[in-house]
Order: sequence, then C-alpha cells, then structure tokens
Amino acid sequence: PTSPDDYSDFEIARAVAYMANNSGASFPEPAQPAAGAAAAASGAAAAAPAGASDAGAAQAAAAIAAMASVPQAAAPAAGGTQSADASQAGKALYQQVCQACHAAGVLNAPKFGDKDAWAPRLKEPMDTVYNYALHGKGAMPPKGGSTASDADVKAAVDYMVSAAK
Repeated sequence: PTSPDDYSDFEIARAVAYMANNSGASFPEPAQPAAGAAAAASGAAAAAPAGASDAGAAQAAAAIAAMASVPQAAAPAAGGTQSADASQAGKALYQQVCQACHAAGVLNAPKFGDKDAWAPRLKEPMDTVYNYALHGKGAMPPKGGSTASDADVKAAVDYMVSAAK
C-alpha cells in the first residue's frame, strides 16, 4: 500500500489540480519546485492538525503546495473606495489564492457559491467572517497563505459571500 509520504507535495498538488480542473475549476499547473524547496514543502503535512486522517494530511499538504505555487503578488490594491475596484481586486485574489481550497472544498472549506455550506458562517457578523479570513480559522491559514493587503482579503471575502447569497 502507498501512503501520501510516497509522493512529493508537487505530485500531490498536480493531482489535486487535475482533479479540481476536471470538476470545473481552473487551477494553474503547479510549478516544479526548485531543488531544496521540496524539502521545505515536505514539512507541510506535519502542519496538519493533530488527529487529521492521512487523507486530511494529504489534502493539507496539497493545499499548502498549491498555495506555494501561487504568485504572491496579489491583486493590485484598489486605487480608491470605488466598489468596482474592490470587486475586481476581490475576484482576482479569489482566483489567485482562495480557489485553491474553496473551489474544491479542500479540508471542508466552504465551496464557492455553495449556499448551504456558507449559511452557518454567514450567521456571524461580517467583521467575524473577515477576521477568520485575515487571521485564519481551522485549517485555513491567515489570508489564505497570501501576502495580500487586508483590504484585498476583505474584498475576496465579499466576492465569495456575494456568490453564496
């Protein structure tokens, strides 16, 4: 029998992207890691919460590997308070970062547009929902593992929430 440890994070990330894309997502092909980067990324499975199943650890490793392949240059910051700019920034950040988990529901992330999955979260005040996105919750890392501005993260939350109403 094989275990997730038999495969590199890169191979797992490629498999996740393949499966997600065949389910309607549009994940980019993960970049081949540079020599030495694989060793750093291989610790990703160890970051899974204690008691996580092997499948959960593999999903976490794949999600972290997928995030590692995401360009960290986030969507351009909105030039003003125009909602159109914020909306575009939110959609761009979702496509660059958030969809890595929210398109396929990795580690129980509420799927984009899934009203039932989002409903319990949206009973919370929006400040609480923003706080989860900015500071992390459960398996979700702060800002989804990106270096995006707080304003862009909030715009991405607004983008996802608007699709789930």
